[in-house]
Amino acid sequence: MSDQTPEQEVDTATKDDSKADVVAIVVIFTATVLMAAHLISGFTIDV
Repeated sequence: MSDQTPEQEVDTATKDDSKADVVAIVVIFTATVLMAAHLISGFTIDV
């Protein structure tokens, strides 16, 4: 079995954090684009 050194654990955590940051940025960007398209189109749902 291979044990990870503290440096490898930090590197792995940094990569996981970076991936989470990228996903969050994509989600926020997509939501912003959809909200802008909704605002520009004037589309509403009347209930």
